[in-house]
Amino acid sequence: MKKIAYLICSAFLLSGISLSAMQQTAAKNHGTQYQNHEERMKKVEDHLQMDTRYYDHLSSYVANMYLNAEFLYWAGENEGFGIGFNTIDAENTIIILNRDFEYGPGFRVGLGFKPLIDWDMYFSYTRFHHSTKKKFSGSLFPLNVPMSGQIERMKSSFKIKYDILDLEFGRPFHVGQTLAFKPHIGLRGGWIKQEGYNAGFDNIEPPSPGDPVAPISISYYEKLWTIGPRAGFEADLFFSKNYGFNIYGNFSGALMYANVEYIGKHTYTEYPDTPVPFTLIGPKRDDLIAALQCAIGLAWGDFLTEGEDVALQIRAGWECNYWWDLYSSLEFVYFEHAPPGAIGDTSAQDITESLLLQGLTVSARLDF
Repeated sequence: MKKIAYLICSAFLLSGISLSAMQQTAAKNHGTQYQNHEERMKKVEDHLQMDTRYYDHLSSYVANMYLNAEFLYWAGENEGFGIGFNTIDAENTIIILNRDFEYGPGFRVGLGFKPLIDWDMYFSYTRFHHSTKKKFSGSLFPLNVPMSGQIERMKSSFKIKYDILDLEFGRPFHVGQTLAFKPHIGLRGGWIKQEGYNAGFDNIEPPSPGDPVAPISISYYEKLWTIGPRAGFEADLFFSKNYGFNIYGNFSGALMYANVEYIGKHTYTEYPDTPVPFTLIGPKRDDLIAALQCAIGLAWGDFLTEGEDVALQIRAGWECNYWWDLYSSLEFVYFEHAPPGAIGDTSAQDITESLLLQGLTVSARLDF
């Protein structure tokens, strides 16, 4: 017990000596710290100015407005606008006919201004109008045409008109010196029209009453206007403490009301060369549509004036826009000689497909 008591007393004594030494050292350094107070405050001020400089990358205290011009090289894809199928070899192997959704140009322009020091407002318009075409040959069965025979050749196209308006309110802020975030909320709306067209020629088998002997054509489109809330964020990761290269990314989602209209126009020719047109008109419907937008890429920027009141930023990256269930229709397949597994001479199914727009986006932004 005496040994234990001795050890405890020794520990307390050593702790007291150490604490006294720390207090004396702190007292000596206190005067030094107090004497260098102005220098220490200047370092804090420089650090704040550095943060302000990074803040200027997205929302300058000096600049009040900014313009954004973007070149889009996108492809619009929707598998809902079907073509038909091709039967090959002796075993009646069936191959679905699909389009090659090619890339084409578009643009986006935007205007932003900063009514207050800590948030900004941005309005943009996106326009992407494009069409793709493809030809097929073989023992073809087109969709949505009441015919009994096959056709030998077919050409197909898909067109899209994408006109979207975005209004967002955001506030950029920094996490450290090289990472910037800008959450935003706002509205998304606009008009989208999708149109598919198929035309077939040359009946393979000898014509009989009811068989097409002249071109058949099928055109069908769906158009809508939409509006609803949108929210998301942007992020910039800078490579250095100076305004220069950085990696950017953005992510947003929207949930919108949509007014949708569907019309299909079909024409085929019976023997002997009697055109038979008919039109399928779907009732206008009110729908709820969800859309997702995301992008990632590389950017470079710098101030153009010594006063740092004009800045330029160049961006290049990959962008995706996904619209859920943007096409809905009843699809028919007609054929006289049913392939294996088919029942009767008519097959119908209710299809719903989504729209995907993706591609290269290159932009130039000017703050002034």
